[in-house]
Amino acid sequence: MKYDDERIVALRRKAWKEQYNSIETGIYVKEELYKFNEVLLFGDTLSVKLPEGFYLADAQIVRYKYPSEFRPQVIMSNDSG
Repeated sequence: MKYDDERIVALRRKAWKEQYNSIETGIYVKEELYKFNEVLLFGDTLSVKLPEGFYLADAQIVRYKYPSEFRPQVIMSNDSG
């Protein structure tokens, strides 16, 4: 008797991707689920939804990634950069 484990796993993944298909519920990117949180920027004047785990980038990393002084005022990053 042959089992359809791979087919069942594929169907489950498809169902998860259908369930998580918006910023409100989360989005799958390359088999990884990204959930979003609302972040306030510029003295609480701008509200943006960013993936969980994003934070204000460290000044040293910002200088490395954007060597010019004409860089964005706010740079958010995650652990993978």
